[in-house]
Amino acid sequence: MDTICLPAGEESLKQAAALLRAGQVVAFPTETVYGLGADALNGEAVRAIFAAKERPADNPLIVHVAERSQLDGLCRVTDTAETLMDAFWPGPLTLLLMKTDKVPSVTTAGLPSVAVRCPSHPVAHALLKECGIPLDEVASVGIATPGTANSDTGVVEYSNNIPFFRFPIADVFKSFLPVKQVLIENDANAAALAEALSGAAKGTKKSVMITLGTGVGGGIVIDGKVYSGFNHAAGELGHTVIEKGGRPCSCGRRGCWEAYSSATGLINMTREKVNECKIKGIPSLMVDEFDANGRVSARTAFSAMKQGDAVGTEVVREYIEYLACGLTNMINVFQPEVLSIGGGICNEGDTLLKPLLEIIKTEQYTRKSPDKCAVKIAELGNDAGIIGAAGLGL
Repeated sequence: MDTICLPAGEESLKQAAALLRAGQVVAFPTETVYGLGADALNGEAVRAIFAAKERPADNPLIVHVAERSQLDGLCRVTDTAETLMDAFWPGPLTLLLMKTDKVPSVTTAGLPSVAVRCPSHPVAHALLKECGIPLDEVASVGIATPGTANSDTGVVEYSNNIPFFRFPIADVFKSFLPVKQVLIENDANAAALAEALSGAAKGTKKSVMITLGTGVGGGIVIDGKVYSGFNHAAGELGHTVIEKGGRPCSCGRRGCWEAYSSATGLINMTREKVNECKIKGIPSLMVDEFDANGRVSARTAFSAMKQGDAVGTEVVREYIEYLACGLTNMINVFQPEVLSIGGGICNEGDTLLKPLLEIIKTEQYTRKSPDKCAVKIAELGNDAGIIGAAGLGL
């Protein structure tokens, strides 16, 4: 399957139109669902967004809203703002509005206003125009979303990292781009489908993808289709427990793989080690970074390790051991042809992969079998969810 990701310029639109006319898939990102108005009122959700995107806490959130009602409780809408929204909604409009006292300070970084962006889909319309396809001939649009995505109803039933609860995302999307069918899928499942269609698992019948971000997402693909269980909630592989009674997880359990192997988990490990070093007076480059920036990131420990820092090396070793434990479990349960790993942490390359594969090699159940699962770094990067969403209608 050939794919092209938009937004892009005029030349890319022509290339994309040619792909569509040839029956191939074109993917383009819509407005992020991370910043819906409900999230902006939830300080924990905002902090999770910042951690996932590795943004500093003094960087205010731009809130994306799909419905006017989401502004209620979020900000005070002035007469001028009302006039602009009446003229341009929905459209590429960002408003700076006075926040209400219900908005946590983390949302606006202590500033008295909140930036609100209204969604639009000009790229989709431009692409259809380039192809000469009327809107009513579009068979379907796909959306990759966090949480339990009910593909039958178009509703996100629940998400533990982002406060979605029975959110009708397909109907909301249709209010901006009125197509016949909007298909939704969990973002990790969509990424797994993309890797199976045109990425690291291309050509396989059975594959699993693990995404390492705010949480640990999982996607299972069997014979070209996402396996999501009878209730659309399968594939929450990050919520398998690897340490009974261990670290608390956002799902309510303790010891989930996600609490140890996500980027958030690595940041928490790093922060705890920095605090320990400061209490005990142990020198570390990680402490220096924290003192200089007031924060640590998922890169902090790896960066310190590469410079010979013993404490950083200890954190990286612990992180890789937990990651390998969970990946080996996934191999032993599913025995896929390919297990691909995606997420920003994978940018560490062989620094991550070599020790990881050594542990998996000795611990997987099929270590003496000639037929073993191939563990690969995912190939499609941040575009995987977009491409997988576009592939839902195939």
